Amino acid sequence: MVLQVLPNRRSLSILVGLTAAVVAAGCFAQSTNAAMIASDNAGNYTGSISTGSTGGTGFEAWVEGTSGNGSAGNYNDTSSKNIATGTKSWGTYANSYTGTGPVPRVDMTRPFETSLGGAGGKLDPGQTFSVAMQSDGVGGSGALGFSLQSSSPINQFTFEYDGSKSDNMYIIDGSHSGAEYASPVPLGFGNYIGHGMTVNFTLVTSTTYDLSVTPVGGSAVSVITNGTLPGGQINQADLFDSNTSNNGYFNSLSISAVPEPTSLGLMAIGGLALLLVGRRKTA
Repeated sequence: MVLQVLPNRRSLSILVGLTAAVVAAGCFAQSTNAAMIASDNAGNYTGSISTGSTGGTGFEAWVEGTSGNGSAGNYNDTSSKNIATGTKSWGTYANSYTGTGPVPRVDMTRPFETSLGGAGGKLDPGQTFSVAMQSDGVGGSGALGFSLQSSSPINQFTFEYDGSKSDNMYIIDGSHSGAEYASPVPLGFGNYIGHGMTVNFTLVTSTTYDLSVTPVGGSAVSVITNGTLPGGQINQADLFDSNTSNNGYFNSLSISAVPEPTSLGLMAIGGLALLLVGRRKTA
């Protein structure tokens, strides 16, 4: 007696159909836009941001703080910057340093909402944090950018334009012994931060990330793939302006994630496995 696996014509027809379903499901998962988990923009505000201000969805209330000897703060900018929503951006300033003690600095911190199922109070692998940035000028001793932090807070990642360095963006992460280093892809002031850009940080694993930058009106540029992180949780974003010569601007905070494969695709895969058993014939 010999056992053979010989699918009949009907089985082959079903097999072809289910194979097509699996392919379609895979294409759908890859082509579907990322699902928005949290978002906020300056168009949701009528005045400056202060501690306790809220807007959008998926984020806890802002925490705003100023420090140093000089003038620092934020305001509701309505001058239609390139990154503006309508006409609005979150404007920042940190200037008039007295020359003694710490330099002026403003921090605008946004914790991730703890009750939100997708973010769960922290950035999870597969999720992308995005923010738009622009500046009228940083000067030779200023810095403008953002940090992703644990709730402690301890910086896990920093992306900034450092006026004391060459014309490029600078990064602090889990590599280079924690020291600031230049973006491996040149991101100068005029084409990027001066013109306006969106920065996309994707957490790949708890200790790795991908980074891309999209200039206003341009295409996304991959800056870092599988970069190294210290390994702590990312619970909040801190937007900062430190001792800059001109105003800075931020807008369009978001957290997004690529959807999971559809149940249709999973069912099709299961169906294929069953059909491979075929029907038994004896001889």
